[in-house]
Amino acid sequence: MRLLALALSVALAGPALAQNSSMDVGPQALDLRYQPGDAAALLAAFDGTVTSVGFYGSTAAFSGFYGSQTTLTSPTGVSVGGFDVSLGGNVHVVPLGARGSLYVPLRFQVGSRYLSGDGAPGDPTDDMAVLLGGADLGTGLGAVLDVPLREGGAVERLHSYGTVVLGAGFSGDYAMSFPGDTPDPGAYGMRTATVMLQSEARGLFGSSVGASLGYTFRAAQLDTEAIDSGAGVFNAFTGSNFRSAETSHLIRVGLIF
Repeated sequence: MRLLALALSVALAGPALAQNSSMDVGPQALDLRYQPGDAAALLAAFDGTVTSVGFYGSTAAFSGFYGSQTTLTSPTGVSVGGFDVSLGGNVHVVPLGARGSLYVPLRFQVGSRYLSGDGAPGDPTDDMAVLLGGADLGTGLGAVLDVPLREGGAVERLHSYGTVVLGAGFSGDYAMSFPGDTPDPGAYGMRTATVMLQSEARGLFGSSVGASLGYTFRAAQLDTEAIDSGAGVFNAFTGSNFRSAETSHLIRVGLIF
């Protein structure tokens, strides 16, 4: 699953690389919860640190991650892998002089998570494997600032941008194996909040290479009422009973090509 997530990130990275993006790596604190629908108890979870690798640009981002942890309860070992893709554009609405602007980001976001655990080695009835996936459309507010520096210096210019995007869409789950009764697959309304901040030093020592430092926060909530009809796809906009399904904090450093 780790190789699949990273391969998908690389395969989808073409458009981001075309816009002078950065290739980043860093630790990601992930709190992922599997509690589908109106289930009274948390069925599975991962709360730890994963390693993330991705490509980040002003209008697109692609990343894959993987991590594992040991728990004191069954399953005693839990692993998680996944990927996130964000595509869209920016509508610049307020110029900040010649060096920047405020803009409205428009984003289509899709992601997947694979959560697995082994409750008792050698006993397949205690294995756990759950596939989660979701997609949403979002918008919000962003800003970009580009500051030229002294010609001939170590850094040609500083380029920084940040976006806050609120999204609405849907999420689905499929439990491939589970101790005891395996939950039925389901789909639910989803609400997301994503913050991405990026600061870049471009043109290092007269070259086309740069360095980047970034931070990404993501939170997702799911409706406790399953989508059971065509009208149910609007649950993300109209539903009222949402619970936290995921939060993550990613600090990353990278290179610009």
